[in-house]
Amino acid sequence: GSWLQSMRLRDPVAHERVVRSPTFGLLTLAVGFLGMVQYAVNGFVFVYATRFLGFTPQGGIALGGMTTVAAIIGLVAGGVLGDLAKRRHVAGRLYLTIIMFTIFSGLTIIQYTTTSTRTFLITYGLACIFLPAWQGSIMATYQDLVLPRMRGLALATMALGNSIIGLGLGPYIVGLVSDVSNDLRFAILSILVVVPPAFLCLLAVARRLTIEDAKPSLAAMPKAPATR
Repeated sequence: GSWLQSMRLRDPVAHERVVRSPTFGLLTLAVGFLGMVQYAVNGFVFVYATRFLGFTPQGGIALGGMTTVAAIIGLVAGGVLGDLAKRRHVAGRLYLTIIMFTIFSGLTIIQYTTTSTRTFLITYGLACIFLPAWQGSIMATYQDLVLPRMRGLALATMALGNSIIGLGLGPYIVGLVSDVSNDLRFAILSILVVVPPAFLCLLAVARRLTIEDAKPSLAAMPKAPATR
């Protein structure tokens, strides 16, 4: 609260662009929902593999190495694809995010319902590629919404929303549901219920960006003829 109040007093333009912008708020809410899934699924993967598939500590090391390599591939590929998508449509990065996370969700369902260790590892590796691929597109979209001098502030707001909503609620909800239901598999899969609301927020942001892009800029408007 004090940070936002300080921003309102010191930089009213940034406050208007960041705090009072519905587009910015919807995007931050979407990031929070997606972060809930990201932190919850990743936070319990080894516990699940140990309990249901008999993984050993050595298996955990293998999962960690696979996660690192796959995440690097996903981040780089996601950034490149996001730039290509933006060239085709002003909201292309957001549509790409929806596609990436849809694929990830499908892989996650297979991953946590299979009894085959090989299938689990394959789907987990693929999921780790698609999971971080959306982050570059979202970061770039945040930067498009503000002035160049506000880009650090925009990414800080994204990190704040991702931490408070995603990290703060995702693992907690999965742990709570697991304790109540005594079913870790069900608890992990249940966190996917926040994916549709996240997509609705992203579609709302995409619609706003499309409308804004369609508006003629002042520079492009024909000048009125000079009067004598």
